[in-house]
Amino acid sequence: KTGLTAMMRTTAYPAAESALLLARGTIEQRGVLLAEEVVPGEPYLRALRARGLRIQEKETQVDNGDEG
Repeated sequence: KTGLTAMMRTTAYPAAESALLLARGTIEQRGVLLAEEVVPGEPYLRALRARGLRIQEKETQVDNGDEG
């Protein structure tokens, strides 16, 4: 047990991991950035899982309405 609520963990852990990526130089860009473009996905998810967050991935195909 961490003594933290689920909301605390799901808010603080991702922010802490992002800060660590910046501090370690893994994310080299500075400024307002899109996480999807600069955060290395697999290492980030591994780090969050190591902190005890359960992350489920689900892939869904969406029909965008194009007919050819």
